[in-house]
Amino acid sequence: MISEMDEKMKVIMKRLTENKEGVRRGEGIDIDYEIVLGIPKDEIEKLVKNDTYDVIVMAKRRKLPGIKAVLRLGSVSRKILEKVSIPILLVDAEG
Repeated sequence: MISEMDEKMKVIMKRLTENKEGVRRGEGIDIDYEIVLGIPKDEIEKLVKNDTYDVIVMAKRRKLPGIKAVLRLGSVSRKILEKVSIPILLVDAEG
């Protein structure tokens, strides 16, 4: 039952991502992505460790003005920021 739900979730995420990918490719932006299930920080760390990426783009839920805002990042964003050496772009989830 859970594995069926996981597969359905992956199909939905793939469809949503492909829609965004088509728009970005039309703007001349090359996008590679992988949809995985698991603990977000662990899965992102594995991906970055095992492949070469130029940047990580992550959604954030809160407005974060100023440098002190890094201390108030969500747990996944903060942990990834601490663990990886490539640039991270945080974008508003609502945007």
